[in-house]
Amino acid sequence: MSLKDFEKKREKEWQTQYKRDSEKFNQQVSHLTYSYEQACKERNNLLNSNIAKKTISNSSYSLTDEPELFNATYKVQDLERRLFIARAKQKYVRPNKLEDVTYRQHQEKDFQQEVLKIIPNNLLLRFHASPIYFSELIIKTKKIVPSYETYGIKTSADEEGKISVTKADNLHRHTMPFYSGLWEYKESLPAGCIFAVFPKTESELEDEKWFMNKIDFSTNPEQLYKIITTPENINLVKKWCKERGLDTHLVCDYENFLKILQKDVKQKKFTNSVDVQYASERTPEGNNIIENGAKQNRSAYVQMLEAASTSTKHRIGKVNEIIQKIKSSIKGKTKEVEKDDDHTLE
Repeated sequence: MSLKDFEKKREKEWQTQYKRDSEKFNQQVSHLTYSYEQACKERNNLLNSNIAKKTISNSSYSLTDEPELFNATYKVQDLERRLFIARAKQKYVRPNKLEDVTYRQHQEKDFQQEVLKIIPNNLLLRFHASPIYFSELIIKTKKIVPSYETYGIKTSADEEGKISVTKADNLHRHTMPFYSGLWEYKESLPAGCIFAVFPKTESELEDEKWFMNKIDFSTNPEQLYKIITTPENINLVKKWCKERGLDTHLVCDYENFLKILQKDVKQKKFTNSVDVQYASERTPEGNNIIENGAKQNRSAYVQMLEAASTSTKHRIGKVNEIIQKIKSSIKGKTKEVEKDDDHTLE
């Protein structure tokens, strides 16, 4: 079989896959929308029940006294997250192309080794990866935050106030094969992004390997080194950055990231007779480094990817926020609660 015939065969297979995946996402959105609406009604009925009214009026009320309401609210939050993902996949699904799939497979296989050939041993550059739909959310909000701050529930091993990251020598463990979305061509979806970031201070990386403090690019743009994605996504990601006032020159594909990193290392932009620098010691212009002495990175292994874990503390906090909203409007104003639940994908 010639290469041309092979490409035609693959494109035909991917068209079939695209139709199948598109229908799957449509069905997921329909099913989850119904489930979400029903869960909201059940939660609101509990909030407006005589028991809830009586308990909420009591200043000593504790969410643990009402486990049914606790579980109902958690169900709403979980369905809201799943519906967001399903709608996003419905939005981004498209037929695969051989060039894109080949590119992604190559990067998943070789990118880490190429980075390790270039990056200084003690350079505190960290990598945070996400699928295309969460990458859009990060850029449009200009924040990388723990999952519970978005949905009120934990969907990863993120600790309080921290985000999951990895070092260059661990990109192959989770970042490249999973979080980056490189594999999502199996669902006819584009790849996601990898955010190459610096910590703001030394203390946030003390005894840490997998976490660093959450980031707000509005107040700390110097912490963002590059946004890495596939050639297919370059123009789209640059468009998001331009709309949100982020430097579009920070967006690059995998090959160009390696070239930029190599150039910056060669020109000693990351070091001035030292190996380690922090964002608070760097000038915002061009992510240049200024002299301020060496600091060593102290890291310890932290078990990653407890995907099914949940945080009772933050679930309770999220539900209590809802309870406080209806406490002042319990008399005939329950529609505000429904409105609060009406989150849609932009």
